[in-house]
Amino acid sequence: MFISLKTLLKCVWFQIHFTCALQTCPSISQNNINFSVNYPVSFYQTKKDIQNIVFNENFDQIYVASQNLVEALDRNFNKQWEVRTGPIGSPDCLTCSCDIENEPGTSLNTDNQVLVLEPQTYLDFLYICGSTQYGVCSMLELKEDSAPFNQECFFIEKDNLPSGCPDCVASPLGTKVTAVEDAHSTYFFTAATINSTIAGPYGKHSLSVRRLLNTENGFHHEVKNLTVLPQFQDTFTIDYIYTFSTIEYVYFLSVQRESPMNPNSKLQTHLGRLPIKDSELWMYREIVLECRFEPKRRRRSYRDIVYNSVQAAHFSTAGKELADELGLKMESPILYGVFAVTDQKGNPLRRSALCAFSLDEVNSDIEKGVESCCSAVSDRISRGLCHFQPCEMCPHENLDNVACKAVPTMVAKPYYRVDFFNGQMNDVLFTSILVTTIEKKTVAHIGTDHGRLIQVILSKSIPVVFANYSLVEDAQKVSRIASIHSSLGTLLFVVGSKLMNVSPRGPGCSHFLNCSVCLSAPRFMGCGWCGEVCSLKDQCEDQWSNDTCPPVITQFFPRTVPSNVKSELLICGWNFQSVSRPAISQTSHQVKVGNSTCSVIPEKTSSSQLVCWVVGLESSLEQSVNITVQVLETKAGSGYLISGTASIEGFSFVTPEVTDINPSFGPKSGGTLITLLGKNLDAGGSRSVILGDRNCPVESISSDGMLLVCRSQGAEEASEADVKVVIDGSIISSTRTFSYKVNPEVVGLKPNCGFQRGSKLTIIGWNLDSVSHAVINYKGSYKDPVQTVCLGQGNPTMMECTSPACEESTGMLSVDLDGAKELQAQAFTCHPNGEPFPFETEDRHKKLALVSGCMEISMTVNGVDCKAKVLDNEITCRIPKNLTIPKQGAPVKVIVNGEEYDIGLVVMARNNFIVGIVLGILAAVGVGAAMASFGMAQVRKRKKAALVEGRLSLHLTRTAGQNYDRSPDGDYRRDLSVSPGSPCLLYGRTS
Repeated sequence: MFISLKTLLKCVWFQIHFTCALQTCPSISQNNINFSVNYPVSFYQTKKDIQNIVFNENFDQIYVASQNLVEALDRNFNKQWEVRTGPIGSPDCLTCSCDIENEPGTSLNTDNQVLVLEPQTYLDFLYICGSTQYGVCSMLELKEDSAPFNQECFFIEKDNLPSGCPDCVASPLGTKVTAVEDAHSTYFFTAATINSTIAGPYGKHSLSVRRLLNTENGFHHEVKNLTVLPQFQDTFTIDYIYTFSTIEYVYFLSVQRESPMNPNSKLQTHLGRLPIKDSELWMYREIVLECRFEPKRRRRSYRDIVYNSVQAAHFSTAGKELADELGLKMESPILYGVFAVTDQKGNPLRRSALCAFSLDEVNSDIEKGVESCCSAVSDRISRGLCHFQPCEMCPHENLDNVACKAVPTMVAKPYYRVDFFNGQMNDVLFTSILVTTIEKKTVAHIGTDHGRLIQVILSKSIPVVFANYSLVEDAQKVSRIASIHSSLGTLLFVVGSKLMNVSPRGPGCSHFLNCSVCLSAPRFMGCGWCGEVCSLKDQCEDQWSNDTCPPVITQFFPRTVPSNVKSELLICGWNFQSVSRPAISQTSHQVKVGNSTCSVIPEKTSSSQLVCWVVGLESSLEQSVNITVQVLETKAGSGYLISGTASIEGFSFVTPEVTDINPSFGPKSGGTLITLLGKNLDAGGSRSVILGDRNCPVESISSDGMLLVCRSQGAEEASEADVKVVIDGSIISSTRTFSYKVNPEVVGLKPNCGFQRGSKLTIIGWNLDSVSHAVINYKGSYKDPVQTVCLGQGNPTMMECTSPACEESTGMLSVDLDGAKELQAQAFTCHPNGEPFPFETEDRHKKLALVSGCMEISMTVNGVDCKAKVLDNEITCRIPKNLTIPKQGAPVKVIVNGEEYDIGLVVMARNNFIVGIVLGILAAVGVGAAMASFGMAQVRKRKKAALVEGRLSLHLTRTAGQNYDRSPDGDYRRDLSVSPGSPCLLYGRTS
């Protein structure tokens, strides 16, 4: 009975979990933002990828260029008209009427490289320059309510020759144009990517300035230009990313190799500029822009990261907050760029950054760089731009300063700014950017290579990402082509063949998952709390608020409390009070638990937990009731406040009971693990167990409240102790008592060796029946200590256990009896597993000789001990005198440390002569075979012999006067010339 009860407790133990009175709520992170929320985005789709867009404020139209086509859209993305620009030779092509053939061997399809509006506001012209017909341009005269009513081709045949073509503007490899007005004339500042073919007949220039004729049918024959030198045109590529203008200058942003002499040199970002008024090419200036990450805590081995290749850029200004941080005026011109780190081949990696460059500071650095070049300095520096002009060093003495400056110059020292994201964007590639100002904030809208749009409030300290959503489902790259729809205040982004229209204030509010985050979002987003979601006001069908959040309950402790007892209740969640307490002048709480009021404890209450005192009523006993929290705050400052009600179910008042205790005894030294059985023992927030006048510290309680485990402390003398459980001050008495008994004593552990699999151990001592929990400990040489729990206690002087499974080694063995630890510590050797084998097997006994000196090994024949001896390869014994062996045979058993093994039968053939048996294994298979051969030679000799069943092969040593015969069933028989009681050794070999 005692064994089965211990087994039961062992099984129940695994259902118990540790609990304690909670002082604070467990840390539960709120789901704040879900950037996986999908938002619908309005778009217009063309048949082929979009190549250019431009917005016309005068007519509130968007012009979208794709291959062979230019389309006009209204503000609602409704198509108003279209103009065909290819393929060349098509009767539908409106711009193909220029009197010039297409370049031989090139595509007839027109890529619309240039799409710009007339800069003079009183003229409504749209200029289109394509990749066909040597890059000539056409002009469309626009009309507000209809399609263009006039088209002019910019090509004067007599002025355009293979040696010089002023009307050849666009390069099929890429062209950027800024059209500006100066003295009532329109100028095209053009940057084109070229090679030797494109720079050949009817060639284009890398940088050029051309004036539109007053006749509006072509450009002036004088084209000011800078072009990559012929020897570099096929190896040094300039990729022009962006062009823009201020009142004074036109700027060209490009990516190019550091040196034209080394095609494998690293990529750099360059910003070039030309003055608008009286522009001459010797006035061209260029500077390297770098976007860096500078770690605040530097290590000797750590270098700044340079994001060397600009991917997209936007010219804008800054809102007041960012302008103040940067030390700039709000109207100061700023170039914003998104950059990436590139590999050795120039491919951008998914490591991105965003930097802002003040053009006033850039221009100041350019002037300083030119002045350094043209003034006396100790170290001579290169004038640079060796791809446009022969390399030369800056003169530094005895030279006219004016003449020195009249040469295109690149500033030697790069101008750098620091990444807004502090080097954190390591798994994303930025590909597009627009920057707007909303109220006092500067907002960057960044497209990525996976088709997402990231919207972030820029700040030197911590940028605030308030939106991150997908523009398209198929994760296509967002193009650097982008624009602002100023009349609608929306943003125009391009993804493949789709023109996307998005709000600079964010796509919506659904990605904010809780009220506090919702109301902490930028105010310009217009988010408010609607029921249980964050939404815009016009999308809410429930009560909507943008200044109050209701409390939220996630869990509470405890789940039950005793009735008519004052218990502490811990309610977990958030919004129990505002995080920013100084902004709140008053906070009131009301907590109801069913019909009972729970008095709030202010000093224990915070925004994420609420603690109160509750007293249960008899009328609510064993019933599930709701916990309801009402919070009301009044605001004394900015920010949202907490107001509303939250409720959660599952609380109940109960009556705890103790029905049993196990074990009901233990040594007076203490340390007994006691399990109390009952119900509702998990009620309340605090609990203790008392045995008589001593505390029994609680160690665990089951999740169903039916089992409570404590560990007894010592008593001065053996006695009976009452058992009580105290829960939140309520005393629950048990009808059972606990008996403190005389302390146990251990005098021996046998044997002092065992097998790796574990072996039987016997604890010898006094008062062992006082113990409820005995443990065997073993610490070997190789692994951590191991243990086994003893079963079968109850005998006061002896207890059977099993040694722990162990590695082959010699270590220390000890025993724990309840609270008494490491008793009778002694050396213990762990041997390889050993066992005897049955007669029919061919193996010898296994490893028994190793333990024969420390472990009891015996053998019986028909239940009678035959005094076995364990040798290296065999076990031998003599059959006892006067032992009667039945006709059917006598069972032979080997007992190893109390464990029995049946190994076969022995049968007497014809008489009752005492036969000795040697059970074991022959020393070698070869010896066995030789003896078997010798026995076969004597097969016809007649002698009486013992027949051993169980497939026992007998190998006998012949002496003078002994004869051998074969029995009818094939066994060898031998007549023994011995008297009763004389030994006859039968050597058994398993086969």
